[in-house]
Amino acid sequence: MAVECTSLAGRVILVVEDEPLIALDILLELELFDATVLVARNLSEGLRLHRAFPISLAIVDQELGHERADELCAALSALEIPFVVYSGSLCEGACLGGKFLSKPAGADALVGMVVETLNA
Repeated sequence: MAVECTSLAGRVILVVEDEPLIALDILLELELFDATVLVARNLSEGLRLHRAFPISLAIVDQELGHERADELCAALSALEIPFVVYSGSLCEGACLGGKFLSKPAGADALVGMVVETLNA
């Protein structure tokens, strides 16, 4: 499934992912659609970036090494910032407030979920 010609220009997307190659793949794919992308490799960096920038949407890995993203998901929900949980483990806890996409998923599926979530 190809993502229709969509621009994410003006959108700031926070990617919270502890695996560098996955984070890079997401970053490059979203930049193709003109999004501004911020990448955090752990929970504390994700929390800092979400407080410092006007986030349009976040893509969050629920399992960040030895940490879980529940605190970040709860903070995003409280501010009504939409988020996609992109994880290889089942969605639970505060992360249930977001849309869920199971790893691995193709770039079209991830970008499609981002566009769908932003337009909801």
